[in-house]
Amino acid sequence: MATGSTLTVTTCDGTQYEGFIHSLDTPSDLAVVKIKPRPTDTPIKWPVLQMSSNLNLRPGDWVVAIGSPFGLHNTVTAGVVSSGRRRNEEIGTGSDVRVEYIQTDCVVHEGSSGGPLINLDGEVVGINTTRAESEGISFAIRVDNAMDIIHQLHTQGRVVRPWLDCTLGCRMVTLTSQVRQQLRKQGPMTSIPPTSGGVIVTSVFPDSPCAKANLGEGDVIVAVFKAMGLKIQQPVRFTVKRSIPLDIDWDGRTRRWETQDVEVEVTPEEFDVELHGDGA
Repeated sequence: MATGSTLTVTTCDGTQYEGFIHSLDTPSDLAVVKIKPRPTDTPIKWPVLQMSSNLNLRPGDWVVAIGSPFGLHNTVTAGVVSSGRRRNEEIGTGSDVRVEYIQTDCVVHEGSSGGPLINLDGEVVGINTTRAESEGISFAIRVDNAMDIIHQLHTQGRVVRPWLDCTLGCRMVTLTSQVRQQLRKQGPMTSIPPTSGGVIVTSVFPDSPCAKANLGEGDVIVAVFKAMGLKIQQPVRFTVKRSIPLDIDWDGRTRRWETQDVEVEVTPEEFDVELHGDGA
């Protein structure tokens, strides 16, 4: 499917309408569909569902999933919320790191995707999207995320994403003792600066603000200095620990560590999802 593709929209009473995709966002698997009225129809004002917020959604809350699995229209299943904030890295789906998911035990199958996840007040709290390989674990995009994406699709025809990690263009991981132990077992990042904390840069996107500031894989950010009310295109100063090669001695492993201050300029440039994917 792509923007402009045609489809058939079937209402709950079986009436069918011609529709087309107004706009589509592949990373979040969301789209805005426009329905064409039939010439013989009188104008209809369709009822709409009330959108809720995820602020008060808690584990244990009852929810209802509505969809059309296997072509069975208006199928309703019920369950409880296990988590209100699952990231795509946890569930292995989607390519937008900003989209978070609700985990429930509602039964969701192919054909349920796109249907609403509703609380007991009849308000939409999520949009059903996928399930785990086993029954009893399904996921829905949080409505707070979904409405932001839908608003951009409706008004701009696309979703504008800034560079990942505070518009800086790099991926970072908190340098815990467990992460340090794992990284030491890997090839290109076996040399870790001797610091007790900070975040380690695991990848840098080409032409990103971090790349322009010469931040590199393996650098550890140990401090950030910025003014209150940070504005776009304002430099942010990082204190970075990085390895500096010295003359190689007999064992070939001699290195020293140096602390440097690096300025990275916050930029409004758009993150190119098609070029960089999810950055993993």
